[in-house]
Amino acid sequence: MKVGVRLGIAFGLVVALLVVIGITSIMKINNIKSGITSIVEDRYVKVRLGFDVRDGVNDQIKYLRGIVIDTTRPQFNVQRFQQLADATARTNAAMKKIEAIQITAVGKKKIASLLAASQQFEQQKNEVLDLVRAGKADDASYYVLKKITAVQDAYLDLAVAFADSQSSHQQEGAGIIDDGTTAIEVTLVFSALAILAAVVMGWLLTRSIVHPLNEAVTIASKVAAGDLSSRIEIRSKDETGALMQALQAMNDNLLTIVSDVRAGSDTIAVASNQISSGNIDLSSRTEQQASSLEETVSAMEQMTATVKHNADNAREANSLVAKKPPASPKKAVK
Repeated sequence: MKVGVRLGIAFGLVVALLVVIGITSIMKINNIKSGITSIVEDRYVKVRLGFDVRDGVNDQIKYLRGIVIDTTRPQFNVQRFQQLADATARTNAAMKKIEAIQITAVGKKKIASLLAASQQFEQQKNEVLDLVRAGKADDASYYVLKKITAVQDAYLDLAVAFADSQSSHQQEGAGIIDDGTTAIEVTLVFSALAILAAVVMGWLLTRSIVHPLNEAVTIASKVAAGDLSSRIEIRSKDETGALMQALQAMNDNLLTIVSDVRAGSDTIAVASNQISSGNIDLSSRTEQQASSLEETVSAMEQMTATVKHNADNAREANSLVAKKPPASPKKAVK
Protein backbone atom coordinates (compact mmCIF):
# COMPACT_ATOMS: atom_id res chain seq x y z
CA MET A 1 0.00 0.00 0.00
CA LYS A 2 1.41 3.37 -1.00
CA VAL A 3 2.47 5.87 1.63
CA GLY A 4 -0.08 8.41 0.42
CA VAL A 5 -2.90 5.88 0.75
CA ARG A 6 -1.76 4.88 4.24
CA LEU A 7 -1.56 8.52 5.29
CA GLY A 8 -5.03 9.11 3.87
CA ILE A 9 -6.45 6.11 5.75
CA ALA A 10 -4.78 7.16 9.00
CA PHE A 11 -5.98 10.74 8.85
CA GLY A 12 -9.37 9.59 7.56
CA LEU A 13 -9.78 7.29 10.56
CA VAL A 14 -8.89 10.07 12.97
CA VAL A 15 -11.23 12.49 11.19
CA ALA A 16 -14.02 9.89 11.25
CA LEU A 17 -13.59 9.45 15.00
CA LEU A 18 -13.63 13.21 15.46
CA VAL A 19 -16.81 13.42 13.38
CA VAL A 20 -18.40 10.71 15.54
CA ILE A 21 -17.35 12.64 18.64
CA GLY A 22 -18.81 15.83 17.21
CA ILE A 23 -22.11 14.24 16.15
CA THR A 24 -22.51 12.39 19.46
CA SER A 25 -21.72 15.52 21.43
CA ILE A 26 -24.17 17.60 19.39
CA MET A 27 -26.94 15.02 19.84
CA LYS A 28 -26.38 14.78 23.57
CA ILE A 29 -26.16 18.55 23.92
CA ASN A 30 -29.43 18.91 22.00
CA ASN A 31 -31.06 16.39 24.34
CA ILE A 32 -29.77 18.28 27.35
CA LYS A 33 -30.92 21.56 25.84
CA SER A 34 -34.40 20.15 25.17
CA GLY A 35 -34.62 18.83 28.73
CA ILE A 36 -33.49 22.11 30.24
CA THR A 37 -35.89 24.03 28.00
CA SER A 38 -38.72 21.74 29.10
CA ILE A 39 -37.86 22.31 32.75
CA VAL A 40 -37.36 26.06 32.49
CA GLU A 41 -40.14 26.95 30.05
CA ASP A 42 -42.72 24.29 30.91
CA ARG A 43 -42.28 22.41 34.18
CA TYR A 44 -40.98 25.30 36.22
CA VAL A 45 -43.70 27.61 34.84
CA LYS A 46 -46.42 25.14 35.82
CA VAL A 47 -44.97 24.71 39.29
CA ARG A 48 -44.70 28.46 39.67
CA LEU A 49 -48.34 28.91 38.58
CA GLY A 50 -49.50 26.36 41.16
CA PHE A 51 -47.61 28.19 43.89
CA ASP A 52 -48.95 31.53 42.61
CA VAL A 53 -52.50 30.20 43.03
CA ARG A 54 -51.67 28.95 46.51
CA ASP A 55 -50.11 32.27 47.51
CA GLY A 56 -53.00 34.20 45.96
CA VAL A 57 -55.60 32.17 47.88
CA ASN A 58 -53.69 32.62 51.13
CA ASP A 59 -53.49 36.37 50.52
CA GLN A 60 -57.19 36.53 49.74
CA ILE A 61 -58.08 34.68 52.96
CA LYS A 62 -55.76 36.94 54.95
CA TYR A 63 -57.26 40.12 53.55
CA LEU A 64 -60.81 38.71 53.75
CA ARG A 65 -60.37 37.88 57.44
CA GLY A 66 -58.97 41.33 58.04
CA ILE A 67 -62.03 42.87 56.41
CA VAL A 68 -64.40 40.70 58.45
CA ILE A 69 -62.62 41.22 61.76
CA ASP A 70 -61.98 44.97 61.51
CA THR A 71 -65.30 46.35 60.28
CA THR A 72 -65.09 49.31 62.64
CA ARG A 73 -62.32 51.07 60.70
CA PRO A 74 -63.50 51.72 57.17
CA GLN A 75 -60.24 53.38 56.14
CA PHE A 76 -58.35 50.15 56.73
CA ASN A 77 -61.05 48.12 55.00
CA VAL A 78 -60.70 50.26 51.89
CA GLN A 79 -57.04 49.33 51.80
CA ARG A 80 -57.79 45.67 52.47
CA PHE A 81 -60.48 45.62 49.79
CA GLN A 82 -57.85 46.88 47.33
CA GLN A 83 -55.34 44.30 48.53
CA LEU A 84 -58.01 41.61 48.23
CA ALA A 85 -58.80 42.76 44.71
CA ASP A 86 -55.09 42.66 43.78
CA ALA A 87 -54.67 39.16 45.25
CA THR A 88 -57.81 38.01 43.44
CA ALA A 89 -56.46 39.43 40.15
CA ARG A 90 -53.14 37.63 40.63
CA THR A 91 -54.91 34.38 41.42
CA ASN A 92 -57.25 34.67 38.45
CA ALA A 93 -54.33 35.49 36.12
CA ALA A 94 -52.51 32.38 37.31
CA MET A 95 -55.66 30.29 36.85
CA LYS A 96 -56.09 31.57 33.27
CA LYS A 97 -52.51 30.57 32.46
CA ILE A 98 -53.14 27.15 33.96
CA GLU A 99 -56.26 26.77 31.82
CA ALA A 100 -54.20 27.53 28.69
CA ILE A 101 -51.57 24.89 29.45
CA GLN A 102 -51.25 21.96 27.03
CA ILE A 103 -51.22 19.01 29.37
CA THR A 104 -52.04 15.31 29.59
CA ALA A 105 -55.51 13.91 30.29
CA VAL A 106 -54.62 13.33 33.94
CA GLY A 107 -53.36 16.87 34.20
CA LYS A 108 -56.53 18.19 32.62
CA LYS A 109 -58.60 16.46 35.32
CA LYS A 110 -56.49 18.11 37.99
CA ILE A 111 -56.94 21.49 36.32
CA ALA A 112 -60.71 20.92 36.11
CA SER A 113 -60.85 20.14 39.85
CA LEU A 114 -58.73 23.21 40.55
CA LEU A 115 -61.03 25.41 38.47
CA ALA A 116 -64.09 24.04 40.24
CA ALA A 117 -62.51 24.75 43.62
CA SER A 118 -61.59 28.24 42.42
CA GLN A 119 -65.16 28.97 41.36
CA GLN A 120 -66.55 27.67 44.65
CA PHE A 121 -64.05 29.75 46.60
CA GLU A 122 -64.94 32.88 44.62
CA GLN A 123 -68.62 32.26 45.20
CA GLN A 124 -68.26 31.91 48.95
CA LYS A 125 -65.81 34.83 49.14
CA ASN A 126 -68.36 37.04 47.40
CA GLU A 127 -71.06 35.88 49.83
CA VAL A 128 -68.84 36.89 52.76
CA LEU A 129 -68.25 40.30 51.18
CA ASP A 130 -71.97 40.74 50.66
CA LEU A 131 -72.53 40.04 54.39
CA VAL A 132 -69.85 42.58 55.26
CA ARG A 133 -71.40 45.20 53.02
CA ALA A 134 -74.79 44.44 54.62
CA GLY A 135 -73.28 45.10 58.05
CA LYS A 136 -73.61 41.49 59.17
CA ALA A 137 -70.13 41.17 60.60
CA ASP A 138 -70.95 38.27 62.91
CA ASP A 139 -72.51 36.23 60.11
CA ALA A 140 -69.54 37.04 57.91
CA SER A 141 -67.12 35.91 60.63
CA TYR A 142 -69.04 32.68 61.15
CA TYR A 143 -69.09 32.10 57.39
CA VAL A 144 -65.33 32.60 57.16
CA LEU A 145 -64.59 30.32 60.08
CA LYS A 146 -67.03 27.50 59.36
CA LYS A 147 -67.72 27.36 55.62
CA ILE A 148 -65.07 29.09 53.58
CA THR A 149 -62.21 27.49 55.51
CA ALA A 150 -63.07 24.03 54.18
CA VAL A 151 -63.33 25.34 50.62
CA GLN A 152 -60.08 27.24 51.09
CA ASP A 153 -58.28 24.14 52.33
CA ALA A 154 -59.56 22.09 49.40
CA TYR A 155 -58.57 24.85 46.98
CA LEU A 156 -55.08 25.09 48.50
CA ASP A 157 -54.65 21.32 48.51
CA LEU A 158 -55.53 21.16 44.80
CA ALA A 159 -53.17 24.05 43.98
CA VAL A 160 -50.32 22.44 45.91
CA ALA A 161 -51.10 19.03 44.38
CA PHE A 162 -50.95 20.57 40.90
CA ALA A 163 -47.62 22.22 41.71
CA ASP A 164 -46.27 18.99 43.20
CA SER A 165 -47.39 16.97 40.17
CA GLN A 166 -45.46 19.32 37.92
CA SER A 167 -42.55 19.40 40.33
CA SER A 168 -42.33 15.63 40.17
CA HIS A 169 -41.73 15.97 36.45
CA GLN A 170 -38.65 17.94 37.29
CA GLN A 171 -37.09 14.61 38.16
CA GLU A 172 -36.36 14.66 34.44
CA GLY A 173 -33.48 16.84 35.53
CA ALA A 174 -31.81 13.71 36.86
CA GLY A 175 -32.19 12.22 33.41
CA ILE A 176 -30.64 15.33 31.93
CA ILE A 177 -27.73 15.00 34.32
CA ASP A 178 -27.40 11.37 33.26
CA ASP A 179 -27.45 12.47 29.62
CA GLY A 180 -24.73 14.98 30.38
CA THR A 181 -22.67 12.34 32.15
CA THR A 182 -23.20 9.93 29.26
CA ALA A 183 -22.20 12.62 26.78
CA ILE A 184 -19.01 13.27 28.71
CA GLU A 185 -18.25 9.54 28.93
CA VAL A 186 -18.93 8.96 25.23
CA THR A 187 -16.84 11.98 24.30
CA LEU A 188 -13.99 10.77 26.51
CA VAL A 189 -14.19 7.24 25.07
CA PHE A 190 -14.16 8.38 21.45
CA SER A 191 -11.48 10.97 22.23
CA ALA A 192 -9.35 8.23 23.79
CA LEU A 193 -9.98 6.05 20.73
CA ALA A 194 -9.02 8.91 18.44
CA ILE A 195 -5.83 9.55 20.40
CA LEU A 196 -5.00 5.83 20.49
CA ALA A 197 -5.68 5.48 16.76
CA ALA A 198 -3.53 8.53 16.02
CA VAL A 199 -0.67 7.18 18.14
CA VAL A 200 -0.86 3.66 16.67
CA MET A 201 -1.21 4.85 13.08
CA GLY A 202 1.58 7.39 13.61
CA TRP A 203 3.86 4.69 15.02
CA LEU A 204 3.05 2.27 12.20
CA LEU A 205 3.52 4.93 9.54
CA THR A 206 6.77 6.11 11.10
CA ARG A 207 8.05 2.56 11.34
CA SER A 208 7.01 1.69 7.77
CA ILE A 209 8.64 4.83 6.36
CA VAL A 210 11.64 5.59 8.57
CA HIS A 211 12.97 2.01 8.76
CA PRO A 212 13.24 1.57 4.96
CA LEU A 213 14.73 5.07 4.65
CA ASN A 214 17.38 4.26 7.27
CA GLU A 215 18.12 1.03 5.45
CA ALA A 216 18.38 2.95 2.17
CA VAL A 217 20.80 5.45 3.77
CA THR A 218 22.94 2.56 5.07
CA ILE A 219 23.05 0.92 1.64
CA ALA A 220 23.87 4.23 -0.08
CA SER A 221 26.69 4.82 2.43
CA LYS A 222 28.14 1.37 1.72
CA VAL A 223 27.93 1.98 -2.03
CA ALA A 224 29.65 5.35 -1.57
CA ALA A 225 32.40 3.54 0.35
CA GLY A 226 32.81 1.06 -2.52
CA ASP A 227 31.04 -1.87 -0.87
CA LEU A 228 28.70 -3.41 -3.43
CA SER A 229 28.09 -6.63 -1.51
CA SER A 230 24.97 -5.41 0.34
CA ARG A 231 21.91 -7.63 0.15
CA ILE A 232 18.89 -5.47 -0.59
CA GLU A 233 15.48 -6.89 0.31
CA ILE A 234 12.29 -5.36 -1.10
CA ARG A 235 9.50 -5.87 1.45
CA SER A 236 6.81 -3.56 0.07
CA LYS A 237 5.42 -2.14 -3.13
CA ASP A 238 5.05 1.45 -1.97
CA GLU A 239 7.36 4.42 -2.51
CA THR A 240 9.93 3.06 -0.07
CA GLY A 241 9.82 -0.27 -1.89
CA ALA A 242 10.38 1.57 -5.18
CA LEU A 243 13.35 3.36 -3.58
CA MET A 244 14.85 0.06 -2.41
CA GLN A 245 14.25 -1.43 -5.86
CA ALA A 246 16.05 1.52 -7.47
CA LEU A 247 18.95 1.08 -5.03
CA GLN A 248 19.07 -2.61 -5.86
CA ALA A 249 19.17 -1.84 -9.59
CA MET A 250 21.88 0.78 -9.03
CA ASN A 251 23.92 -1.62 -6.90
CA ASP A 252 23.56 -4.43 -9.47
CA ASN A 253 24.48 -2.10 -12.35
CA LEU A 254 27.50 -0.78 -10.48
CA LEU A 255 28.53 -4.35 -9.67
CA THR A 256 28.22 -5.25 -13.37
CA ILE A 257 30.23 -2.20 -14.38
CA VAL A 258 32.95 -2.99 -11.84
CA SER A 259 33.04 -6.62 -13.01
CA ASP A 260 33.34 -5.47 -16.63
CA VAL A 261 36.11 -3.04 -15.69
CA ARG A 262 37.94 -5.78 -13.82
CA ALA A 263 37.59 -8.13 -16.78
CA GLY A 264 38.87 -5.39 -19.12
CA SER A 265 41.76 -4.72 -16.79
CA ASP A 266 42.69 -8.40 -16.79
CA THR A 267 42.52 -8.47 -20.59
CA ILE A 268 44.67 -5.37 -20.81
CA ALA A 269 47.17 -6.89 -18.37
CA VAL A 270 47.39 -10.09 -20.43
CA ALA A 271 47.83 -8.08 -23.63
CA SER A 272 50.48 -5.93 -21.94
CA ASN A 273 52.34 -9.05 -20.86
CA GLN A 274 52.14 -10.43 -24.39
CA ILE A 275 53.36 -7.14 -25.84
CA SER A 276 56.20 -7.02 -23.30
CA SER A 277 57.18 -10.60 -24.17
CA GLY A 278 57.08 -9.74 -27.89
CA ASN A 279 59.22 -6.69 -27.29
CA ILE A 280 61.75 -8.79 -25.43
CA ASP A 281 61.81 -11.37 -28.25
CA LEU A 282 62.08 -8.63 -30.86
CA SER A 283 64.91 -7.01 -28.93
CA SER A 284 66.72 -10.35 -28.74
CA ARG A 285 66.32 -10.91 -32.46
CA THR A 286 67.46 -7.37 -33.17
CA GLU A 287 70.57 -7.94 -31.10
CA GLN A 288 71.24 -11.20 -32.98
CA GLN A 289 70.80 -9.46 -36.32
CA ALA A 290 73.07 -6.62 -35.16
CA SER A 291 75.71 -9.17 -34.13
CA SER A 292 75.41 -10.90 -37.51
CA LEU A 293 75.74 -7.57 -39.24
CA GLU A 294 78.82 -6.79 -37.19
CA GLU A 295 80.31 -10.14 -38.16
CA THR A 296 79.43 -9.49 -41.78
CA VAL A 297 80.95 -6.04 -41.61
CA SER A 298 84.08 -7.50 -40.03
CA ALA A 299 84.29 -10.17 -42.72
CA MET A 300 83.75 -7.55 -45.38
CA GLU A 301 86.50 -5.45 -43.84
CA GLN A 302 88.80 -8.46 -43.82
CA MET A 303 87.87 -9.25 -47.40
CA THR A 304 88.41 -5.63 -48.34
CA ALA A 305 91.82 -5.71 -46.67
CA THR A 306 92.67 -8.95 -48.46
CA VAL A 307 91.53 -7.58 -51.78
CA LYS A 308 93.48 -4.43 -51.14
CA HIS A 309 96.52 -6.44 -50.18
CA ASN A 310 96.17 -8.54 -53.29
CA ALA A 311 95.79 -5.43 -55.35
CA ASP A 312 98.88 -3.97 -53.79
CA ASN A 313 100.77 -7.18 -54.48
CA ALA A 314 99.60 -7.19 -58.06
CA ARG A 315 100.51 -3.59 -58.50
CA GLU A 316 103.98 -4.26 -57.04
CA ALA A 317 104.42 -7.26 -59.32
CA ASN A 318 103.49 -5.24 -62.31
CA SER A 319 105.98 -2.63 -61.26
CA LEU A 320 108.74 -5.18 -60.95
CA VAL A 321 107.91 -6.66 -64.29
CA ALA A 322 108.08 -3.32 -65.88
CA LYS A 323 111.52 -2.57 -64.47
CA LYS A 324 113.28 -5.90 -65.56
CA PRO A 325 115.44 -5.74 -68.85
CA PRO A 326 114.33 -7.80 -71.77
CA ALA A 327 116.21 -11.13 -72.19
CA SER A 328 118.58 -11.83 -75.24
CA PRO A 329 117.40 -14.30 -77.75
CA LYS A 330 118.84 -17.75 -77.27
CA LYS A 331 120.72 -19.63 -79.89
CA ALA A 332 119.22 -22.58 -81.36
CA VAL A 333 120.68 -25.72 -80.05
CA LYS A 334 121.55 -28.19 -82.52
